[in-house]
Amino acid sequence: MLDERFRPLLTRRSSLRTRWLPVIHFGVDAAVWTIALLASTWMRLDFEAGRIDWGGLGIGLVLVLIFQMFYGYATGLYDRRWRYGSFEEAVALAATIGLSGLSLAIFVLVRDPLILPRSVPFTSSGFALAGAMTARSMWRLAKTRHVRPVEGEPLVVVGAGSASYQILRMLLGSPESAFRPVALVDDDPLKNRYRIEGVRVEGTLDELGEVAQANGARTVLFAIPSADGQVVARVDGLCRAAGLRLQVL
Repeated sequence: MLDERFRPLLTRRSSLRTRWLPVIHFGVDAAVWTIALLASTWMRLDFEAGRIDWGGLGIGLVLVLIFQMFYGYATGLYDRRWRYGSFEEAVALAATIGLSGLSLAIFVLVRDPLILPRSVPFTSSGFALAGAMTARSMWRLAKTRHVRPVEGEPLVVVGAGSASYQILRMLLGSPESAFRPVALVDDDPLKNRYRIEGVRVEGTLDELGEVAQANGARTVLFAIPSADGQVVARVDGLCRAAGLRLQVL
């Protein structure tokens, strides 16, 4: 039976669903575009700031931000359709910046006189994508480290599959979690030293007692929903022999 301390985590909703979050996201992307356009233009003009057409650069920046907002909402980047820092958001971000840069390039090419060097929309798109990806990765890394529980009871998880991935994300994504995963065990030799959310596979099922003892854990979570009764009975026997408390997901 699953400990009741797990249940609030199974129904927890993200605390970041606020009205102002898309504005912050767009603000970050706007700052990245500003730096990218300025840097690309400066490089294209041989690092001579005096040759920059600041009026044209300002027009180009306003246009690309309008394109970014339009395509961003079209792809779901700014309406919270994707989780911040996820792979799905990365795809939407790449599409948004790519389309915004292409639209700016078309405007620059058809307008006479030029407001920006012809190559700038393309090079700045690459810089903007790299900068926006970096900003999201840093934010997600900082958030992950901030919310990880530090005082929860040490927990060893049996299984290193998709179920373990989900439970580790929930447990490690909640600072008030009563449990703190410290190690995984799995019989698959290909998963030796495999990591999920920074938690490493430290042994096989037969080494469950040693792994728990090495990490100061007294509780084990069985996270292999597809396992048959024999496997569950085996793990139960190992836990009994080592004096460990077993929870079954």
